[in-house]
Amino acid sequence: MNQKKRKYALILGATGSFGLASAKILSKKGFDLILVYRELKSSLEIIKPEINKLKEKSDVLEFNLNIIDEDNQMRVIEELKKSSKIRNNISFLLHSIADGNLNTMFASEDNPDRKLYLQDFQHTIDSMGTSLYKWTDLLLQNDLFSSNASVLGLTSEGTKMVLKDYAAVAAAKSVMESNVKYMAIELADKGIRTNLINAGITDSKALKVFPDYDSFIEKAKQRNPNKRLTTAEDVAKVIAFMASEESEWINGSIINVDGGEQLLSIY
Repeated sequence: MNQKKRKYALILGATGSFGLASAKILSKKGFDLILVYRELKSSLEIIKPEINKLKEKSDVLEFNLNIIDEDNQMRVIEELKKSSKIRNNISFLLHSIADGNLNTMFASEDNPDRKLYLQDFQHTIDSMGTSLYKWTDLLLQNDLFSSNASVLGLTSEGTKMVLKDYAAVAAAKSVMESNVKYMAIELADKGIRTNLINAGITDSKALKVFPDYDSFIEKAKQRNPNKRLTTAEDVAKVIAFMASEESEWINGSIINVDGGEQLLSIY
């Protein structure tokens, strides 16, 4: 008997909290994996054992590079095109890149050197906003998507409310939210659905760079009706569902995965 061909999931930001948790559950559900991440040699000592565990269950192709660089983007695409197993067989794209600038928009008298510059906004929007569209287009133009594919990004409530030093990231997430509406409509006839997850506050690697981190975490716990933070595993379960064919009628949506946290005011 012929075995059913296994589908590939491409995860951008694969070693971040959401990316790695998603890779683990997708591997258990029978996906092969393309992992794109950016890690220094020192942090690879921690990450590599996790990736090796994934290789016990799945075919894993990995790239450690700066994925915002256009030359690196094409390097990844050319490698994917070489594989007959991957061509026309990527059924899930997860964009979980966290590479942005946190700072105030304007300088203050107390700290005149601390502010965002235009290039900070541009970098953040390129890496966390328009790159979901860019990667979707790259896979589409190079015949890498399967016939029924799912594209998923991660947004946050920072698009709707003010979080400290979050202006550039909020701008990037707002761009992503706007793009996803149009992508959902334009790609529907190609069998590609596009959605976003709005996760609750999660104690992730990306969050640790936030200002007043400890206070932020405690306030989030108190705000959540479950009196705990959202975990990467909470979010990964929903991500895995969005990668499955059972989610094929969800398109152009923003799905809150927060235990009801965002129903409550932060004040």
